[in-house]
Amino acid sequence: MSHKDIAAVWSTLHCRADIDNILQELIGRYVLDASSDRALSRATAFSHVVALRTIFDLQRTYLQSPDLSFESKTSLLNPDILFSAIKHLLEVKVLAFCAHDGLPDHDAYCSFVGQALVSGIRALHLQNRRLSLSEYEAVIHKFELAWSIETLRGVDHFSVNLFCRRMLAELSNNEQTNRLSSPACGIVQLQDFFHPLVSSSYITKYTNSDGFSILWVAALMPSPMQPRQP
Repeated sequence: MSHKDIAAVWSTLHCRADIDNILQELIGRYVLDASSDRALSRATAFSHVVALRTIFDLQRTYLQSPDLSFESKTSLLNPDILFSAIKHLLEVKVLAFCAHDGLPDHDAYCSFVGQALVSGIRALHLQNRRLSLSEYEAVIHKFELAWSIETLRGVDHFSVNLFCRRMLAELSNNEQTNRLSSPACGIVQLQDFFHPLVSSSYITKYTNSDGFSILWVAALMPSPMQPRQP
């Protein structure tokens, strides 16, 4: 995963409130860019999974805030579209990250796909989206196709084979539970991605003797023009 992958997703998300359309556009573009070349297909699929995971991570992060801004509320995925994206991710795993393709670094790619899956299902839990029996059977079928032939170890085994299965099972349970739909670190208040990560009041512009300008975050470190303390 490169900084360019993250930057591409972030530039797409920035100041757009139509998150449902954004996700569907990403999925549609991936389908159109599909290649029969296995190596190229995996490279394209990995960039796509990075985008999906970024969106899933943002969803589950903002869903843990008790006081969402208007922009964040309008940027939450429709639960049905989120569920469809999770099923799509499982299909991508089957098509582009097959254990029998003989390509290098297979375990590392599977680990990342598994982390994206955890993030997506976790977001679905925070949406309190329940699964009907038919929906549960459909997603478990895709899950088995994607992961049954993999030999996962350690954290990946726990995350995919145990935790994901448990989360999906709880989503299909008619009894409402809060064990997995509660914020991991309690009630937190988070800033949405419509605003800068650092307030502009903390940023100062300096120009050195060579004429080069730099931006300095005063809240994080001392001024570059101030001498260091011994």
